[in-house]
Amino acid sequence: MTEGFCTRCGFKIETFKGLGACPRCGTKGIPCLSENQVNVSINVHELRVLCIWAENWALAHADVDEDVVYAIALRLRRQLGEKDTSLTLADELRALRDAGYDVDTNLPAGDRP
Repeated sequence: MTEGFCTRCGFKIETFKGLGACPRCGTKGIPCLSENQVNVSINVHELRVLCIWAENWALAHADVDEDVVYAIALRLRRQLGEKDTSLTLADELRALRDAGYDVDTNLPAGDRP
Protein backbone atom coordinates (compact mmCIF):
# COMPACT_ATOMS: atom_id res chain seq x y z
CA MET A 1 0.00 0.00 0.00
CA THR A 2 1.31 3.43 -0.89
CA GLU A 3 0.90 6.48 1.27
CA GLY A 4 -0.53 8.40 -1.67
CA PHE A 5 0.11 9.80 -5.11
CA CYS A 6 1.22 13.00 -6.84
CA THR A 7 -1.73 15.25 -7.67
CA ARG A 8 -0.07 16.37 -10.89
CA CYS A 9 1.31 13.19 -12.47
CA GLY A 10 -0.36 10.42 -10.44
CA PHE A 11 2.96 8.81 -9.40
CA LYS A 12 2.40 6.44 -6.47
CA ILE A 13 4.45 7.54 -3.47
CA GLU A 14 5.47 4.93 -0.91
CA THR A 15 6.09 7.44 1.89
CA PHE A 16 5.84 11.20 2.28
CA LYS A 17 8.57 11.23 4.94
CA GLY A 18 11.34 13.54 3.78
CA LEU A 19 9.54 14.25 0.51
CA GLY A 20 10.21 17.73 -0.86
CA ALA A 21 8.88 17.17 -4.38
CA CYS A 22 7.40 14.43 -6.53
CA PRO A 23 10.14 11.95 -7.51
CA ARG A 24 8.74 11.73 -11.06
CA CYS A 25 7.61 15.22 -12.14
CA GLY A 26 9.27 17.40 -9.50
CA THR A 27 6.14 19.30 -8.51
CA LYS A 28 6.16 20.68 -5.00
CA GLY A 29 2.37 20.61 -4.73
CA ILE A 30 0.61 18.76 -1.94
CA PRO A 31 0.18 15.07 -2.81
CA CYS A 32 -3.03 13.06 -2.30
CA LEU A 33 -3.23 10.76 0.72
CA SER A 34 -4.47 7.25 -0.06
CA GLU A 35 -6.50 7.24 3.16
CA ASN A 36 -8.50 10.22 1.84
CA GLN A 37 -9.66 8.38 -1.29
CA VAL A 38 -13.48 8.39 -1.45
CA ASN A 39 -16.28 7.44 -3.83
CA VAL A 40 -18.75 10.19 -4.70
CA SER A 41 -22.08 9.95 -6.49
CA ILE A 42 -22.24 12.70 -9.10
CA ASN A 43 -23.90 13.24 -12.45
CA VAL A 44 -21.47 13.47 -15.40
CA HIS A 45 -22.89 16.89 -16.29
CA GLU A 46 -22.13 18.15 -12.76
CA LEU A 47 -18.62 16.74 -13.06
CA ARG A 48 -18.13 18.57 -16.39
CA VAL A 49 -19.31 21.84 -14.82
CA LEU A 50 -16.83 21.48 -11.96
CA CYS A 51 -13.94 20.55 -14.26
CA ILE A 52 -14.62 23.37 -16.73
CA TRP A 53 -14.92 25.92 -13.91
CA ALA A 54 -11.65 24.68 -12.40
CA GLU A 55 -9.98 24.80 -15.82
CA ASN A 56 -11.15 28.38 -16.46
CA TRP A 57 -10.11 29.50 -12.98
CA ALA A 58 -6.65 27.96 -13.36
CA LEU A 59 -6.15 29.55 -16.79
CA ALA A 60 -7.15 32.96 -15.42
CA HIS A 61 -4.51 32.85 -12.67
CA ALA A 62 -0.92 32.92 -13.87
CA ASP A 63 0.41 31.59 -10.56
CA VAL A 64 -1.67 28.39 -10.78
CA ASP A 65 -0.42 25.17 -12.37
CA GLU A 66 -3.32 24.32 -14.69
CA ASP A 67 -1.66 20.96 -15.44
CA VAL A 68 -3.00 19.79 -12.07
CA VAL A 69 -6.57 20.42 -13.24
CA TYR A 70 -5.96 18.45 -16.45
CA ALA A 71 -4.31 15.61 -14.50
CA ILE A 72 -7.31 15.34 -12.16
CA ALA A 73 -9.73 15.48 -15.11
CA LEU A 74 -7.78 12.69 -16.81
CA ARG A 75 -8.01 10.48 -13.72
CA LEU A 76 -11.74 11.19 -13.50
CA ARG A 77 -12.23 10.46 -17.21
CA ARG A 78 -10.50 7.09 -16.79
CA GLN A 79 -12.94 6.23 -14.00
CA LEU A 80 -15.87 6.84 -16.33
CA GLY A 81 -14.83 3.75 -18.27
CA GLU A 82 -16.27 3.30 -21.74
CA LYS A 83 -18.02 6.66 -21.78
CA ASP A 84 -16.27 9.04 -24.16
CA THR A 85 -16.81 12.11 -22.03
CA SER A 86 -15.33 15.56 -22.35
CA LEU A 87 -14.74 16.97 -18.89
CA THR A 88 -12.87 20.15 -19.83
CA LEU A 89 -13.10 22.81 -22.52
CA ALA A 90 -9.80 21.44 -23.86
CA ASP A 91 -11.55 18.07 -24.29
CA GLU A 92 -14.40 19.75 -26.17
CA LEU A 93 -12.00 21.57 -28.50
CA ARG A 94 -10.05 18.38 -29.17
CA ALA A 95 -13.28 16.48 -29.95
CA LEU A 96 -14.25 19.16 -32.48
CA ARG A 97 -10.81 18.99 -34.12
CA ASP A 98 -10.97 15.17 -34.19
CA ALA A 99 -14.36 15.44 -35.91
CA GLY A 100 -12.73 17.50 -38.68
CA TYR A 101 -13.77 20.98 -37.63
CA ASP A 102 -11.31 23.83 -37.93
CA VAL A 103 -11.15 25.27 -34.42
CA ASP A 104 -9.34 28.55 -33.85
CA THR A 105 -9.01 29.75 -30.29
CA ASN A 106 -6.72 31.85 -28.15
CA LEU A 107 -7.19 29.47 -25.21
CA PRO A 108 -3.97 27.68 -24.30
CA ALA A 109 -6.11 24.80 -23.04
CA GLY A 110 -6.87 23.73 -26.59
CA ASP A 111 -3.84 21.49 -26.80
CA ARG A 112 -3.96 19.95 -23.33
CA PRO A 113 -4.40 16.24 -22.63
